[in-house]
Formats: sequence, C-alpha cells, structure tokens
Amino acid sequence: MKIIQMPFCFYPDPVGGTEIYVEALSKNLQSRGADVLVVCAGPKNTDYSHNGLRVRRFAVSTRLNLNQLYGKTDPLAMQGFRRILEEERPDIVHMHLITSASSVESVIAAKRIGAKVFFTYHTPGTSCQRGSLMYRGKSACTAGLYCIDVQGARCRV
Repeated sequence: MKIIQMPFCFYPDPVGGTEIYVEALSKNLQSRGADVLVVCAGPKNTDYSHNGLRVRRFAVSTRLNLNQLYGKTDPLAMQGFRRILEEERPDIVHMHLITSASSVESVIAAKRIGAKVFFTYHTPGTSCQRGSLMYRGKSACTAGLYCIDVQGARCRV
C-alpha cells in the first residue's frame, strides 16, 4: 500500500507538532510494510530523503492573489501535486491541512486517480478564519463548531 502524507512543510524546514506527528506516523506505517511518501509545498520541485522517509516537494507561486490566500487553489502548486499523483499513484492521500497549495482541488485530483483521501484536523485555522475559535476575540465559540466570517458574524462549520 502506498500512502502520501501531506503536511504543510517538512524537514529541513522549521517544523511544529503536525510535522513531528507526520514523521512518527510515517515511520510507524513503514514498520508495518506501507510505502510512505511525504509530499508538501516548497520553494521549488525537489526530491530528497529525511530519516528514512522519501520526501517530494512541489513548487508554489511566490505571489498569490487575495482569493488564493483565502482558499482558492494555487495553480502552480496544483500542477506539481498532480504530477506527483500521476507518477506515484498512491492508494491513500492523508492531508494534514487545507491551504492554497493543499486545497479541495487536491482532494478531487487524488480521488480522480482512485486514491482514498483522509484528513486530520490539527489546528483551528482549518475551520476558523481567525485561527482562535473565539467569537469576536472574547468568548469561546460553542464547542468549536462555529467560526467567524469576514464580516464578524458567526457561521456554522
């Protein structure tokens, strides 16, 4: 079974909890016989190895418009991700974020080649534009089920 893990970044970049988790999960899956590949955005297309894991980076646009910054797909990133999908033909794509480089369009592309797609929610920025799960910065959103839209109104996630 071939699995693509898709975090925001990966070593040698400065990493946080998600990337540490992805590395540990990937090593565990490898120990169980899975062929694991870490795929993420970067300044250029490149392939390398980190701690026994294959890593493939796809280039992202250096200038994004406002729509792309807030959810639309980065066309350069999508082109690179599609190329990796076609070359690797994974059984599973496990996404760890939603950004312009790893968007809903990435899910559609993975499904088109027959991959199953999983998503792990790591940070509130995935569903809350403020990234805090706080209503107007003062009170907690109800059980994390609400976010604040750009006009400051509550919206159900």
